[in-house]
Amino acid sequence: MIETGVEKFDEEFGGFPRGSLILVEGAPGTGKTSMCLAFLKAGVESGEAVVYASFVEGKRDLASYARRFGIDLLDLERRGLVKVEEVPTMRGGGEVLLKMLLDRVDELRASRLILDSFTAMRHLLAEEAEVRAFLHNVFLKALKSQGVTTMITLEVLGKERLPVIEEYVADVIISLRQAYTDEGAFTRELRVKKFRGAYLKHTKYCFTLYGGFKLFTRAKEVLDEPLMHEEVEEAFADRISTGIKSLDELLGGGLELGTSTLIVYDDWLPVKPLCAVTPAIFQSVIKGRRALLMPSLGAKKLSQILLTSLSEDQLKRSVKAFLPAKEDVKVDWVAPLKLKLEEDFELMVSQYLELKREAVGPTLMVFDLSSLTRFYGQEAVARLDELLRLAKDRGDVALNLAPRSCHLLDEFVAIHDVVLRLYERNGALFLRGIKPPSESFNFDVYREDKVRRVRLVPMV
Repeated sequence: MIETGVEKFDEEFGGFPRGSLILVEGAPGTGKTSMCLAFLKAGVESGEAVVYASFVEGKRDLASYARRFGIDLLDLERRGLVKVEEVPTMRGGGEVLLKMLLDRVDELRASRLILDSFTAMRHLLAEEAEVRAFLHNVFLKALKSQGVTTMITLEVLGKERLPVIEEYVADVIISLRQAYTDEGAFTRELRVKKFRGAYLKHTKYCFTLYGGFKLFTRAKEVLDEPLMHEEVEEAFADRISTGIKSLDELLGGGLELGTSTLIVYDDWLPVKPLCAVTPAIFQSVIKGRRALLMPSLGAKKLSQILLTSLSEDQLKRSVKAFLPAKEDVKVDWVAPLKLKLEEDFELMVSQYLELKREAVGPTLMVFDLSSLTRFYGQEAVARLDELLRLAKDRGDVALNLAPRSCHLLDEFVAIHDVVLRLYERNGALFLRGIKPPSESFNFDVYREDKVRRVRLVPMV
């Protein structure tokens, strides 16, 4: 197996089989040339020479595009590591084309060949029989026998495409497309249609062209693991960190004091939506500040999650969580609710003011509003609005959660200053701005050196 150059693809599939033919199909702009360049870069970095036959792009245009991915194509060619062959006006049919390709591979002793694109190339071949003969002679005889791995792109225009005569020799078939969610968010999707000799547990993925060709793999639950929190430096006096550096950047430097933010999440997320707000809780507590919580989880589960990065003493000193009294949890940091609106609201206000008296810096409020609506119904909106106003007047910050299915969602959105959307696509987690609007970002929670980290990678 050889490296593909596509981040995360090798982890999922182990790379491409050496000597295989990889077919990459898709409409214009879906990322076919980008995948070819990733394949080229991986080859050069592993010490393999690469021949790139371009039937559409001129060499300088291709080199200009390659620089966006950190590839100096012209320098690689000068050093004899890559050969870019422009063949937009070649005459002589399949025999001339076949000889040229094989000569270039032999001259460079290349182990990777890229043909971009087959749609343009096949117009040089007069008959279907000539196309079949070309594929048979080049791939089944010449290149496969030499262990040369070949990537071919195929243009697909809408539902129309040329007869699929090339697929019978392909070992791997990858389909790329641009798509939109039901809410209009742009996304890129990759589908593995064929992978000879491999069992495919998952075949559809999202990907981005940000800084290269990167696959977004399925979100994994890492909340239960005992990991340190990645503390983020706070550069602005009027803002506190979300605990996620790239999310702070999206929000203009973090959570602005005296504001409220709502994260609307899909009900069917592959991980707990709490993963979007725990970094902010950890960040605040580690900084010596206070956090007021109303989770959708029970006390035992919440305790397990918070204790992965905090100590018992930090919980007792800095956290207050509102949970139903019936859970019979006797810990100092849990405030039991009677599920009676007036009494519980008074409790929330008194606990908030008590935390505020002890606080060093702004207090963070994190409520999952599914609990609020389940406990108190329609009246929860007005009471939450009062509590938010109280906190904002004192320069504190709210970072709340609400499921998309919540029947009071519109009202909750209206009383928050900033609204973000957390959703799932092909098993991966994404975040985007609703108020104000922003592009989508992959929300990647991972562990590194015993530290829980989160990064946002834009979907471009």
